[in-house]
Amino acid sequence: MKSIISLLTLFLALSQLVFAQKNNEIDPAIIAQRQTDQMQIELQLKNNQLEPVHALNFKYATEIYNIKTSGLKGQVIAGQMQKIRSSRMKELKTVLSKDQYKQYQKQQNANQQQNQKGKGNGKGNGQGRGQGGGQGNKQF
Repeated sequence: MKSIISLLTLFLALSQLVFAQKNNEIDPAIIAQRQTDQMQIELQLKNNQLEPVHALNFKYATEIYNIKTSGLKGQVIAGQMQKIRSSRMKELKTVLSKDQYKQYQKQQNANQQQNQKGKGNGKGNGQGRGQGGGQGNKQF
């Protein structure tokens, strides 16, 4: 009986930990801080740029969070996300130097291309093992 109670307590603790971790992944404040930290390193932001960049990142992370949790689907959410990205880029342009902005645009374009590559065309061109396309249990 004691072991059952211990197992239940452990299970509840672990489930709360997982739930808290999932919430942190979508928390706009955490996302904004991660974005700002990354931009500070990659764009070599100056001290006077940190606060305005963080404010913009938080503003748009909050908007994205609100859209993702709104229940919108498909093209509606895609259109909203595109508007947010466009507005964010316009505002960042006023905070970043010309060189920083160009570098940020390059990074965003590279990220978009990388994301497109990862999506595939939905016709089974991945690394699947079915129909003889994989390596099977090849021994080395």
